Amino acid sequence: MSEVEEFGRAVAAALGDGWHAEPSHSTAAFARHADGRGLFLCAMSQPWSARGRVRVTGEYPHHQAWRRRQVQVTVSMGRDPRAVARDLQRRLLPAYDAEFAVALEAEAVRAADWAEVDRYAAAVLAAVPGSERMTVGVPDGEALVSLRGHGYRHNVRIRSGSDGTAVDMDLRGIPAADAVRMLAALGDIQAQHGARRPAAAASRRRLRLVPRWLQPALSEAS
Repeated sequence: MSEVEEFGRAVAAALGDGWHAEPSHSTAAFARHADGRGLFLCAMSQPWSARGRVRVTGEYPHHQAWRRRQVQVTVSMGRDPRAVARDLQRRLLPAYDAEFAVALEAEAVRAADWAEVDRYAAAVLAAVPGSERMTVGVPDGEALVSLRGHGYRHNVRIRSGSDGTAVDMDLRGIPAADAVRMLAALGDIQAQHGARRPAAAASRRRLRLVPRWLQPALSEAS
């Protein structure tokens, strides 16, 4: 076991109940609390004057690490681990604990958003026979579903964002009658959200805006 690993174990024990050391490598150590907080202890090699010192950094949940303010201090491995633990409790933990609490709240929101994306993806898969959820090249927090069940191929992208879960659809090569039915359904949805849908007379005007061969399908969809 390296010097920094032994030091990390001693500091974790001195921090008190709930803290324990985790396996690491020769130039670093981890101290983990039962509530998920974590401290990364890394031996410093540069500059030369920093040799024998350790940089202690507060760790955050994976998806929150780059969003949170980094909290860190440096300590000497030559000091008594109990004194180092008291130093960390005074200089590092107050700021880190506050930032970690914010990270936990943000992580809960992220997990809920991604779970909602999964639910909508499952709904699309159930609604369209032959559809397939893609697993390669899909960004975090998104779902990409390929629709192949109707003789044409296109994609549905489901994503979470600040305005809630949204869906982008790339629909190409759709048979015209199918497209008209889909657009008519979209009109119904807009009406449900408060948009004023044209009355019957207006519907007849809408028929005159499309070719004659599409009018029967449009009337059926209405």
